[in-house]
Amino acid sequence: MKAELINVEKNTNPKQQEVTLVEPKPNQNLHEIKAFTISSLAKEKDILKNTQFQTQAKAQYEVRPFTETEMLLQWNKYAQKMEEQGNLILNSILTMSDPKLNEDFSINYTLPNESTKFELVKNQTNLLGYLRGMLHNHDILLNVSVVENTTIKRFYTPEEKYNHFKTLNPDIEILRKTFGLDF
Repeated sequence: MKAELINVEKNTNPKQQEVTLVEPKPNQNLHEIKAFTISSLAKEKDILKNTQFQTQAKAQYEVRPFTETEMLLQWNKYAQKMEEQGNLILNSILTMSDPKLNEDFSINYTLPNESTKFELVKNQTNLLGYLRGMLHNHDILLNVSVVENTTIKRFYTPEEKYNHFKTLNPDIEILRKTFGLDF
């Protein structure tokens, strides 16, 4: 249940007063107002002031354009830094594949499973801080997606194995005929 705020405007005539109901504006940072108190108004005012300060501070950040090559260079430097610090798991996650840069300075990175995504997201703040600082662009975002490759073709019989090798190297048929080999 949302509380309603009441604005009372005083007129010169004490018998006439206008009362208007004002709905609070929804905001993700504001909690629901459970009671209409002075302290709840003070908290709301502090929250609004902080969000305004954050948006003003963000406007002051540097936003220099960069290329995908520059981004890859800094990505690999960060991975090397993680290896030197002994964080080999994060190093291997960062070097699994190359990230792709979008026009809006967001970076798309694809990983093979959820556990590697969890590890990268856990360290995402430090990675983005490094990239934003080195590339002088505070609009950089990281989008991590998981693409699981579940279609693994297994070869069980000798004939299946032979046909697979034959597709890889057709000269194996010449070898089999020359020496009279079976599957």
